[in-house]
Amino acid sequence: TYNFMHVMFSAIFTILSASKKSKLYITSAQSPRGLMRDFLFIVCGIIKQHEIIMHVHGGGIGETIKRGSKVTNFLASIIYNRASLILVLHDFYLDMFEAINIARDKIIVLPNFLPETERSDPEIPHKETKIIQLLYLSNLIPSKGYLHCLNACEIMLQQDFLDFQIKFCGTFLAHQGMSAEECKMEFLSLIQKKGLQKHVIYEGNVFGDKKQEIFQEADFFLLPSSYPNEGIPISIIEALKYQCIVITSDYRALPLMIDNGKSGFAIEPTPEKISDCIREVFDKGNLEDLKVKSGIFFEKTYSAKIAEEKIRNIFS
Repeated sequence: TYNFMHVMFSAIFTILSASKKSKLYITSAQSPRGLMRDFLFIVCGIIKQHEIIMHVHGGGIGETIKRGSKVTNFLASIIYNRASLILVLHDFYLDMFEAINIARDKIIVLPNFLPETERSDPEIPHKETKIIQLLYLSNLIPSKGYLHCLNACEIMLQQDFLDFQIKFCGTFLAHQGMSAEECKMEFLSLIQKKGLQKHVIYEGNVFGDKKQEIFQEADFFLLPSSYPNEGIPISIIEALKYQCIVITSDYRALPLMIDNGKSGFAIEPTPEKISDCIREVFDKGNLEDLKVKSGIFFEKTYSAKIAEEKIRNIFS
């Protein structure tokens, strides 16, 4: 609580001490409680006559507004009507503010992308091994679908249609009364119970060269998410960069992030569907072809130059 209050007061002080009519950039909250925080920032911005830019990094605010109380929608209406610009991640999210009558002309699509400094245009090595490499990289919470991935691996083991290995990368978060450590221990226990010890590796958080190495080794990237605040996950963009075949869920804008049905797949997020999807690619023998197509789709869709030009225009 002390740290939260310290950060809040520091932010408010910064806003109020800034030159009059500066640009105030706020990363938008996704929850009713977060809207109260944003409201305080907006009031300070109004006092200083700042130009207010709200950047919505997820898709949860739309559901918060749609299902919100009168107080929630009152706060959201003030926050977003006072903003000069509202930045969203995809065309899919342009309608999130219809319930509070926000003018469409102030909403701008600014897609996620990878900065040029993070792109090495790697040569993806041709696979010499017959082991299919699967990768899950995100926070380890049930709504992100990591348990669906584990259960899909159990199905693949039972059907014995290919040799595979899956790496889970990310941080466990507390969930439904269980601490993060308890969630982790339950996951490791499930690996043992399902007989997947030889097939599952938990890597924890990965960064830098280790992260690049893991992406380069992967054939499939799995993110069967139904996360309430899901927007445009950077991890999917990274996976496309490294020529992974993305299997994600038919949820919100996720199908629009990939070349759905051609080099990646947005499916019903169940273990059975994930397993079936991997098996279909394997049976058709077009693994390498789909991987190359994923890389091409990345180049056409997630150009840093286009995004950086938009950013300069917004903040100049």
